[in-house]
Amino acid sequence: MALRAPAILVALALCACDVEPIATGSGGVDADHGLVALLSDYTSVQIALLSPEGNVLSESFLSSGSAPTSGLAFAFSGDTVLPSSPSPSGEVVLIDRFGTNVISWANPRTAEVRTQLAVGTGFESNPRDYLELSPSKAYVSRWGENSRAGTEPFDSGGNLLVIDPSAPAITGSIELPRVDDVPPRPSGLTLLGSTAIVVLQRISRDFQVTAESQLVAIDIATDRVAWTLPIAGLKGCGRATPSLSRERLVVACSGQIDTRGELADPSGTAIVVFDASVQPPAEIRRFGHDVIGSSVQPEIALVGDELVLAKTQTALGGDASNRLFSLDLESGAVVVLRTASLDAEGEGKGLTYGGLYCSSTLTICLLADADRGALRRFWVAGDVSEIAEVTIGGAGLPPLQIGGY
Repeated sequence: MALRAPAILVALALCACDVEPIATGSGGVDADHGLVALLSDYTSVQIALLSPEGNVLSESFLSSGSAPTSGLAFAFSGDTVLPSSPSPSGEVVLIDRFGTNVISWANPRTAEVRTQLAVGTGFESNPRDYLELSPSKAYVSRWGENSRAGTEPFDSGGNLLVIDPSAPAITGSIELPRVDDVPPRPSGLTLLGSTAIVVLQRISRDFQVTAESQLVAIDIATDRVAWTLPIAGLKGCGRATPSLSRERLVVACSGQIDTRGELADPSGTAIVVFDASVQPPAEIRRFGHDVIGSSVQPEIALVGDELVLAKTQTALGGDASNRLFSLDLESGAVVVLRTASLDAEGEGKGLTYGGLYCSSTLTICLLADADRGALRRFWVAGDVSEIAEVTIGGAGLPPLQIGGY
């Protein structure tokens, strides 16, 4: 959303109070590709690099304290996040959202920030995702709206910026569909063939109304909208996640939730499967509240073509905790794998299960568990079994996200 620390996530900051200053940078790694873990209490941030198996290689690759020693133009804030897709260039890319509005590119071998690009263009653009198409072209989705657009180039908001990461520079923008004057709120980006698919979350300027989400495809050769597909009846949808074969797209929608994370209407949440072999994709099946038993968080992971790993969306101070579960797309079977603990009063802690990432080459999936302060690892081969978790030293910040580079 447009807040640096959403109310439903405030509980995560409690486990990081009175932490020690972030440790001195641990440097780069001797690897061209691997995993990135982001730890944060929404005030400070720490970036660690891991092997594809999840072993820690550099526990404090970059952090909020990096600027004084590296000469960064923009210090990292507590609202820094990772792109949903690894950068083909092999750089570590960081998105600094509300309040900073900056994209940063870092060399994983040297731990040096190569360059930074401000993408605010005169307003709080709140960048949400970054999709690299080539060394000289990438898209950035901007969730924020500008009520005073027209004072400088590319300042309308609610759009995709076209940027050149090598310069870096903004080279263009792509306007997105608006229905009934509801801002598009573009979020997650996915490359599928010759198109980039962006999810429009469609939330009103006053945040009181969440409209039906949409998928919009951008022809990456022309930077024009190729098609638009409403996700019928569903709200608060996350990135369109492709299966291993790229023949399916799976989207998880949390529905309209309030600031505590409470679901307003069970009919607005589901996991939806699309046939990606046709354009626009055709819905095959959806698994709603009646199957899952809860609202779902919008971030999911796919193992192969048939198995989804996902997390429930539960309210801060409610009577339930986050659950990690698997969903078999063929049988519809739901298996609860892990459940987060309640607080001392027996109430839910809100979003304690964060980033979820499955390797495309290994049958290992990782979950950022702020409840335990660790990255939990699961071996997925037929059944799902947990292997040794990983903790990351430094300032004692909780892990929130996992990505790749």
